[in-house]
Amino acid sequence: MDIKKSGLKALRYLQDIDRDDVLESLGLQERRSALATTLGSLGIFVLGCLVGADVLNLALVARLNAPIASIGGAGTFDGVFVSGVIAVLLA
Repeated sequence: MDIKKSGLKALRYLQDIDRDDVLESLGLQERRSALATTLGSLGIFVLGCLVGADVLNLALVARLNAPIASIGGAGTFDGVFVSGVIAVLLA
């Protein structure tokens, strides 16, 4: 009887295993779609543009002695920033 109970227990355990469990036990993961990879790359690109073009030039803005200054070219919500936020949200 113990063999039958342990066999049924093992069978229930095997029925609960799905593809993600098998891939995880092998140290693998599901392949990401091309869209998810592209959107993630776009988000990283946009953040790099913002840091490189905007944040690193804040010292130059301080030397202008202007009462109002905006970063990002056409303002904080310029096209690069908005497209980056959308890409990050979709990824």
